[in-house]
Amino acid sequence: MRDQTVFVHGLFWKNSVYEHEQQTKNEFIMQLNRKTAQQAQQYPSRILQFGEGNFLRAFADWMINKMNKEIGFNTGVDVVQPLSGGMVDLLNKQDGLYHVYLKGIKNGQPVKEFSLVDCINNGINPYTEFETYKKAILNPDLRFVISNTTEAGITFDETDTLDMQPQKTFPGKVAALLYQRYKAFDGAADKGLIFFTCELIDRNGDMLKKYALKHAKNWKLGNEFIQ
Repeated sequence: MRDQTVFVHGLFWKNSVYEHEQQTKNEFIMQLNRKTAQQAQQYPSRILQFGEGNFLRAFADWMINKMNKEIGFNTGVDVVQPLSGGMVDLLNKQDGLYHVYLKGIKNGQPVKEFSLVDCINNGINPYTEFETYKKAILNPDLRFVISNTTEAGITFDETDTLDMQPQKTFPGKVAALLYQRYKAFDGAADKGLIFFTCELIDRNGDMLKKYALKHAKNWKLGNEFIQ
């Protein structure tokens, strides 16, 4: 689809109308959640997503939602707030639901598409819900990690330590979560993770790997794990 405009609605439900009814002269708009949007489905969590902003919700999560509906991908997302201040509380208030509105040209014809995205299962703030976060990263069904922690997210901070709950930086969190999975599953290869890094920096995946390995070496996590 080219010449496409994307609008992400629904962190505040009044911005997108799912159902409404007239009460005298006032319009009543229902709160979006899994009770009011009864067509919303639930999927097993197989993706851990660092970043709750519009970019990932309008593109990555929209595509996951589309794959669930059209090819039976059957995958849900646990969204991790990468900073102590964020929006997962708003996302959880709506049970992870929101709308994406697409407007543009498709196959030479103008189109408008309005879809409910229901693939997000949980919004997690690891700074206040570390045990919930730990449970998510040790999920045996977890297979993918998607991230957009902004241009400043992939950085190295030598003050990050393995015992922090959680680490301050995204590479620190990655090194810790991979090591915890390594220990929990006895190094099983099928419990490794596939990373899709969406930060807007050059060679983002290489930089994340470089800093995560640097933490692993500084924390003396052992050659078997590092290799």
